[in-house]
Amino acid sequence: MDRNLRSHWYLLLGCFAFIGFVIYGASLGNSFVRWDDGLLIYENPAIRGFSLANLKTIFTTYDPELYIPLTLLSYQFDFLLSGTNPAWYHFHSLILHILNATLVVWVLKSLTKNIWVSLLTGVLFLIHPLHTEAIAWASGRKDLLSTLFFLLSTGFYLTKKKRMSLAAFTLGLLAKVTIVTLPITLLLIDYYKGEGINKDTVKNKIPYFVLALLFAVIAYFGKSQMLQTETLVQIIAMAGKSTAFYLEKLLWPTQLSVLYPYHHTIVFSSPDFLIPFIGVSIIGILAILSMRYTKIIACCLGFFAVTLAPSLPNFAKAGTYYIASDRYAYIPSIGFLLLLSLGIYAVSQNQRLQKVSIGIVGGLLVFFSYTASVQSLVWKNSETLFTNVIQYYPDSHVAHNNIGNLYRRQGKLDEATDSYRTALSIRMGSTLGEQNIEAIAEFETNIANALATKGDIDQAILLYNKALSSNSNAVILSNLGSAYRQQGKLKEAASKFKQSLMLNSKNPQAFLGLGITYQEMGEIEKAEQAFLDAIELQPLFAVAHVNLGALYVNIGRIDDGIAKYKETIEINPYFPQAHYNLAIALRKLGRNREALESYLTAIKLQPAYVAARINAGILYAERKKIDLAIEQFKEVLRYDPDNGRALSALKQLGAF
Repeated sequence: MDRNLRSHWYLLLGCFAFIGFVIYGASLGNSFVRWDDGLLIYENPAIRGFSLANLKTIFTTYDPELYIPLTLLSYQFDFLLSGTNPAWYHFHSLILHILNATLVVWVLKSLTKNIWVSLLTGVLFLIHPLHTEAIAWASGRKDLLSTLFFLLSTGFYLTKKKRMSLAAFTLGLLAKVTIVTLPITLLLIDYYKGEGINKDTVKNKIPYFVLALLFAVIAYFGKSQMLQTETLVQIIAMAGKSTAFYLEKLLWPTQLSVLYPYHHTIVFSSPDFLIPFIGVSIIGILAILSMRYTKIIACCLGFFAVTLAPSLPNFAKAGTYYIASDRYAYIPSIGFLLLLSLGIYAVSQNQRLQKVSIGIVGGLLVFFSYTASVQSLVWKNSETLFTNVIQYYPDSHVAHNNIGNLYRRQGKLDEATDSYRTALSIRMGSTLGEQNIEAIAEFETNIANALATKGDIDQAILLYNKALSSNSNAVILSNLGSAYRQQGKLKEAASKFKQSLMLNSKNPQAFLGLGITYQEMGEIEKAEQAFLDAIELQPLFAVAHVNLGALYVNIGRIDDGIAKYKETIEINPYFPQAHYNLAIALRKLGRNREALESYLTAIKLQPAYVAARINAGILYAERKKIDLAIEQFKEVLRYDPDNGRALSALKQLGAF
């Protein structure tokens, strides 16, 4: 590549970066959302730094459905640089998207030799609102990263660098297996270039097909349980509806959502499925007929269909159907946007219609940019994300349930209960409701959990028992055991935990609850064994480690308790309770300086941790650091204005 050409690509990359940051810059301040971000990032011990153990974990496990070791490796890199600061993860994802848009221009220029069409397609790809999910959702990294290597592999193929192409394809498959269709898209490229699809061109793709088959087998074991629940007729019917939906959203991207639920039975003869299927079939037939005059229409739509195909069976999750997911259109959109750009370019070649084409381009740029910017802020936090779903799809029981979970964590228990009841009502009213008793029992359990947290234990127990009557579930039994423990009915609680373990002997939560119950009953040896059983089942179960540490401290084995707390902190350095408990144990041994450091760490992780602030204030006062003590007690009053201990301490210290 000569110097002038290289400078042109750098200029293009700079322009795309500027546009990308103008549109998506505000979203860099978004938080993580409780939609896989915990599972993959901030609660995932496997991404907490580079180590042989972590590398073994990411290369030998699923997420739990997808095999994405390279994506998890990229999260390890992010964690090394920023811990769990979401801004860096979002920044990294945006950079990947900007690179992908630049690569779209490179690949299409190599293929079509038309720089203006390639540039317009790249810009539309950069700003299209349907791509916002992949960019603004930290867990969407797998789509961005796999696309990067998909495009690199395609570009290297076009420039006759087959080894580099195969290497890029392998890396892309390690990021997300849905790019297995690359060999077929390369055959489409051969056809477009006039080389045809014959024995030689297919033989040339054998290494690509071998890689694709290998990773398809790996992917099947992650998705096999889900795929076994769907029939071929259902897959075909939903494929038509989903394809029509994506085409609509690519042309008119409004009312975008993280969820597009469908709550009725899939019946192929229903207008809901028959009309989209007929429409998509007509488009396909017209594309085939157009091959008599031009190859480009069939190739663009063929690329769209082929790259979309792997995601089409993925519509049934937890007993609910979903029409689409925005991120699934990330690669397929290239085919549609190329066709759109070619159409605009063709119009612009007519001198009388040049102003029309300029108006179309200008309108698309403004509309797409504004919509993408607004949509990126939908991902600001979990509440904005699921509130957006409810705004456009109020029948999404999953959104109401997740909003309920959010309210429950915030202590808004009445709102949480209302959200859970709405979710339950929607699920029971759905035509699929009777087919998924487990889902209904789950919602009843969520309502009971909220009631138990509010202190309405009697009503919670009634709901737990109602859920159990329709679904004898180990989780529900474990929750019922917790409710009985809160009531002080320790024997009943222990009985329910044991019943839970009879149904599922590998439930660490039930062992944890049983251990806490035994401890309250004064049966220390049984409590210790239950905690150890929980840890054996789930070695990284931080809460079980903390409870075992507390047990040791309470019976005077303080050194053992401290060791257990430190082990917990190694597992999860961001667990404030572990730092707080460690401080208490250190204080018992008179190691006050270390205790203060641990209290301050807990406060840094959880600023509203009132107990930690009070204890830190006391230690500061004992060390004659009065200003710092006053600061801690005043901070307590910010979070708890009527806190008696803080008010008394401030009076004693002469603060008022």
